[in-house]
Amino acid sequence: MADIENNIPSAKPIICNDQNSLENLIQEIQPISLINNIQAQNIQVVNEEILENYDIFPRLFVSIILMIIVYPIIFLDLYYAYNDNSCVNEPFNGITIKIYLEVCSYLSITVTLVAFYFIWTVKANGDFNLYNKYPYLKVINIILTFFVFSWTITGLILFFNDNNKKCTKSVYNYLYASLLIKIISISFEVLKLFKTKK
Repeated sequence: MADIENNIPSAKPIICNDQNSLENLIQEIQPISLINNIQAQNIQVVNEEILENYDIFPRLFVSIILMIIVYPIIFLDLYYAYNDNSCVNEPFNGITIKIYLEVCSYLSITVTLVAFYFIWTVKANGDFNLYNKYPYLKVINIILTFFVFSWTITGLILFFNDNNKKCTKSVYNYLYASLLIKIISISFEVLKLFKTKK
C-alpha cells in the first residue's frame, strides 16, 4: 500500500512567470477543453437517441388504443351504411341513416389520421398539451366538437322516428348501442369545453 501511495504523483501548482509560458499553457489547455466539449455533445446526442427510442413505446401504445376504440365503430358504420336494406335508406326530412353513418365514418377516419400524424410527428419535450404548440387546434377542436354533437343529435332524431321499426334486429341493436356510446362520449367533450372556458 505504501508503494502505491509513493508512486502516485502529487499535484503541483502551475506557475507562469512570463507571458510566453502563459500562452503555452493556454495552448495546452484548449485541446483538452475542445475534447471535453466534443464528449459532452456526443453524450447529449446519445441521450437524445435513447429518449427517442423510449418515446416510441408510448406513441405505439396510444396508437393501438386509438385503433381498438375507433376502428370497430368505423367499420360497423360503413358496413351497415352500405349493406343494410331494411331501414338505413328511409328518408326523414331529406336525410337518411345511411348518410348519417357515412358522415360519421369518414369524419372519424379523417380525425384518426390527423391524430396519428400528431402522435408520430410532434416532439413533446415534456409538454403534451398540443394547444400550447398549435393554438389553432383549440379552435378546430371546438368547431369539430359542436359539429359532432349536433350530428349525433341528428342521428338520434333519425333513429327514434317511425323508420326504426323497419330496421332488422341487428341494425336496430347496433344503432342503439353506437348512438348511446357517441352521445355519452361527445357530451363529456362538450362539458369539458365548458369547464375549460370558466
